[in-house]
Amino acid sequence: MAGLALDNQVGAFCTFTDFETYARGGHAGQAVNGVDLNNEFYSLTVDYRTQIVTAIERWNAAQAHYEDNQRILTTFKNSVASQLAEPAVDHQIVDRYKDLAKNCVNAAKLAAQTLTDMFDISERNTYRIGMHPASYAWTLNQVHILQRQKTWFEQEIAGMEARRDPVGRKIPASKFVQRWQKEEADKAALRDGFRYERLYADQLPEASLRWKLMDLFNGGLSQAGIWVQVDENDIVHDRIVKKNSYMDSATWLSSKYWHGNPSDIDARLPLEAHLQQKCWRAANEHFPAIRTWRQDHKNLFVSIYVEFCAQGDLLKLSDYYSTQRSYPEPFLWMVMLRMVESCIVMQQGSIDGPPAPGWRQIVHRDIKPSNVFMDSCQDSSWRHYPVPKMADFGLAFETDAQDPLNPKFYLGSGTAPFLAPEQVPFVNSVTGEPMDEYKMSDCTNVYAICALMFELVGHDEINRQPKFLPGEAPWTTSQRTMMTYTPTLLGLIMSGLVWDPRKRPSSTELRTALINAIDWLPAAMAQYIKASRAGAPISADWFKLEVLPDKYQIGMAAGIAPLLEDEEDDLDDSDDMEEEE
Repeated sequence: MAGLALDNQVGAFCTFTDFETYARGGHAGQAVNGVDLNNEFYSLTVDYRTQIVTAIERWNAAQAHYEDNQRILTTFKNSVASQLAEPAVDHQIVDRYKDLAKNCVNAAKLAAQTLTDMFDISERNTYRIGMHPASYAWTLNQVHILQRQKTWFEQEIAGMEARRDPVGRKIPASKFVQRWQKEEADKAALRDGFRYERLYADQLPEASLRWKLMDLFNGGLSQAGIWVQVDENDIVHDRIVKKNSYMDSATWLSSKYWHGNPSDIDARLPLEAHLQQKCWRAANEHFPAIRTWRQDHKNLFVSIYVEFCAQGDLLKLSDYYSTQRSYPEPFLWMVMLRMVESCIVMQQGSIDGPPAPGWRQIVHRDIKPSNVFMDSCQDSSWRHYPVPKMADFGLAFETDAQDPLNPKFYLGSGTAPFLAPEQVPFVNSVTGEPMDEYKMSDCTNVYAICALMFELVGHDEINRQPKFLPGEAPWTTSQRTMMTYTPTLLGLIMSGLVWDPRKRPSSTELRTALINAIDWLPAAMAQYIKASRAGAPISADWFKLEVLPDKYQIGMAAGIAPLLEDEEDDLDDSDDMEEEE
């Protein structure tokens, strides 16, 4: 490119970095390999100078992004090579390498495009300015190099696919589109038919008793319902929540959704169930248990059976209180303390003890009111309030400080407005280069907890997902909220909503701050919170929470769910269906 140092031995320019330095006013009159860069640059038109500097900036950014992806790919290459030589391939490693190779392909495309743009700029100006033709050679040479590397990466991906499945999958592209459309239609039919499914609860206690569906919940890629187990007199003996997650043929064997080798269908576990049960074993009062699970290989869905929580979830409670009254503040202290303790478990595998050996921190990515289940009150602690439990680990993943896939592979998932800044993908407006500065970690969980608490204290004030862009104002509390709750509680909530994760408290630090801050509250409230936390029999009408009734209480008649009343006979008949794997 015009104005770049010419290497006479190879017939191409050495670097764009030198030219960018001189173009910005450095070392006037200095020559490199006989070319006076400063004079050459300022012999260009003003418009050409502006275009060329912008193009060089884009190239430098694209080149750095490409090299970064190459570096990450190299860290995985040796482990992948050894895995491909093994009889049983670890698909988690191979799938990650595939994704990294695809990233390199995209980065190479971007870098090649920036070089092509520079070539076009030079070509448009050379005829009237007469710049050195060697600039073309340098640019085209770099484009060809990147194109060869892009081709190599694509061959790597194809080769890994061939090793993983030597039996041919070759079909016309039109057939694949038809298959995808059919799979989408099949999944929609499965969701619609959820209420007619047999529970398949053979692994649950008292399997001889009848199970009946009482309520339904819809999700984006899942369907859930509450089932109760009844005897011949319709008396409830057990309750359970069943959740179906629907997949397609591409994700059914993906390591993103399974713990262990996804190809080993007898040994693998749904990652969601594995992570939630792992946390439950570490602190069973903070997470609902996974009771069992099953997979349907014919229809490609997973059913997870979760412990029933009698008070529903925090969203239902929020809907009631947002229209009726404000929460009693001690209840909010209890929710925040227990949720922060759940974050500590996800971070280190224990609350008060040392970190569990070999524990990798878990980032939930979807903390929100509907994913906080509310169980019956306990005598051991906070006996007047339902117990919140962190649930639904469908987007959760394990990570550590050296994880090269964090945050690249986990961006964009979650629910607004509870997304932390590090969950939202950003790009450079000039180059299109990713600008994701921070890894997701314990501080990501902290942000979501504090966003949830912000909604509880402000009701409908949290009505938008911040874009986290320069100049944008963060959330602020309303006058009504400040008159209802203490500055101590509101200050602790806002401390976790700082956009820079490095400036947020960790979950352990936030728990310590919460416990210490109780002493700063009004005397009656502080006494009530301390006694309730210790499980002491204390009561105060002004701190009372309106508890929702247990609709499916054990020992009581189940009745007929109003939503399903017209289909009760059809549900009973569905118990006779045979399982198809």
